Amino acid sequence: MLKKIYPFVLKILSKPKDRGKPSAGIWQELIRKTVFDLIGNKNGKILEIGCGEGLFLKKFKNDFNRIVGIDISFEQLKKAKESHKELRLIRADASDVPFKDSVFDIVICINFFLNIPSEEKVFEILKEIKRVSTEKAKFIFEIRNQKSPLIILKYKTAKYYDNTVMYLQTFRYEDLREKLEALNFKIKKRINLGFPIGKFSPIIVIEAIKND
Repeated sequence: MLKKIYPFVLKILSKPKDRGKPSAGIWQELIRKTVFDLIGNKNGKILEIGCGEGLFLKKFKNDFNRIVGIDISFEQLKKAKESHKELRLIRADASDVPFKDSVFDIVICINFFLNIPSEEKVFEILKEIKRVSTEKAKFIFEIRNQKSPLIILKYKTAKYYDNTVMYLQTFRYEDLREKLEALNFKIKKRINLGFPIGKFSPIIVIEAIKND
């Protein structure tokens, strides 16, 4: 029953143009809007890791000449290209991105880390992000909060209603902060999204600055 209801609810809570896409949804769109606002003046080269079907990249509209999206899924990249032919998209693993050192001024990961199978793999990706980031680069991303009762309930029951479920990785903010600091990233902002607000909020958006 839940598997029949869930797609309908997701459709209702998604923007009309995004309905039917894996990255659509009310939380996902809230995260994209929050991250876009954090980018600020949007100067410099931007990399989105795990760009999927390009729902975030399309927010830049005609400013695609300095923006790159990577994803492991060929099908997702194909969908993104069909919608926005101007996008520069590359199929790549996030732990081994095909760029030289110190290229990007802003690196974005949205609705991404929840799909990574282990914290060890997350740390590999963070090291790669550090490598391709310029000095004082912004790194903006979000995590699903391990302390959130709503997230605990949602993920424990997800197998009963969502056929796309893979890993659904959650994180403690303190653990991730420790990993970032080990790589010389300093957290500049933490934004709690969803309900309840505060340390139990389901989503935490983080802006970090590279200190090298």
